[in-house]
Amino acid sequence: MKILAINPGGTSMRVTMYDDLKEVWNEHIVLDEDFIKSYPVIKDQFEGRLNAIINLLKEKGEDLNDVAAIAARGGNLLGIEAGAYEVTEEMLQRLKEADIDHASNLGAPLAYSIGNLLGIKSYIYDAVTADELNDVSRITGINEIRRRGRAHNLNMRAMAIETAKIIGKDYNKANILIAHLGSGFSFAIHSNGRIIDVISDDEGAFSPERAGFIPPYRLIDLIFEHKYTKNEIMTVLTRSGGLMSLMGSTDFLKLEKAFDSGDEWSNIVYEAMALNVAKSIGKLSVVVSGKVDAITLTGTIAYSQKFTGKIKDRVEFIAPVHVLAGEHEMVSLAGGIYRVINGEENARKI
Repeated sequence: MKILAINPGGTSMRVTMYDDLKEVWNEHIVLDEDFIKSYPVIKDQFEGRLNAIINLLKEKGEDLNDVAAIAARGGNLLGIEAGAYEVTEEMLQRLKEADIDHASNLGAPLAYSIGNLLGIKSYIYDAVTADELNDVSRITGINEIRRRGRAHNLNMRAMAIETAKIIGKDYNKANILIAHLGSGFSFAIHSNGRIIDVISDDEGAFSPERAGFIPPYRLIDLIFEHKYTKNEIMTVLTRSGGLMSLMGSTDFLKLEKAFDSGDEWSNIVYEAMALNVAKSIGKLSVVVSGKVDAITLTGTIAYSQKFTGKIKDRVEFIAPVHVLAGEHEMVSLAGGIYRVINGEENARKI
């Protein structure tokens, strides 16, 4: 059974064909710089991106009649849960009206258009905005502000399911804590098959690009001192924070090399990053009263045995620590929809 997975990014797209979850081919479509400049609003790039995927499928020259479904990255859809959603006209309308212009918003419309060409259904799976927090977890000290369950759900939930298999437990009956360590960091506690609480990339550890949690009084001072606009401070927090601010580069390997050479500042930053990851893990562990079955470190930075070792030293008293390095978004997309088609999971509709 073949499934076509589509993952649109800011300047590129990943398109992969799977046959019974075995990768048939995997292509990285890099968007032309002039095209991006011509369409600075991402939603206006839809036709060009669609044509690029159609041309790729023509180049592959394989029979598409046996493709069972299209799986796509989910966009900015508030009020949805983890898992699969069939792409519908209502979903597409909500994405058109989304207040955030993000490449993930094109996943569903691209999948829907190609699915219509092939006469098959299209789905999104484990969208970044999938939110299963309970009412207690949403409360903050400002009545107008409620927490949202934003995290790297696609990769994290797949790794939680894989971790459950490793430890011999049913995912729907386990407490598994996941730390995603990529260009942005996020953390989630999965309990009995639901993502009951998270620490999003603005609440916890700093990462290569993101500032993480910043003491609000100091942040307010910074905004007024520099007279930042909303867009400018968002850039500081999400694109030029973390290692970019501290080291002048988002390159984690560069930081690790400087750490290994004995550079004093690099040592402080490296240790601080590991400590903040461990603190985020510890904070989430109390959500299930410390009854964590396993902790899993995932994402590209989890390839560093030195870095994961420092985290393990601080948190393995909570639960056994597993490392499933890398980002597994494409196979996670295909695997989720594979389970839907096989009747192991149900797909919701908006």
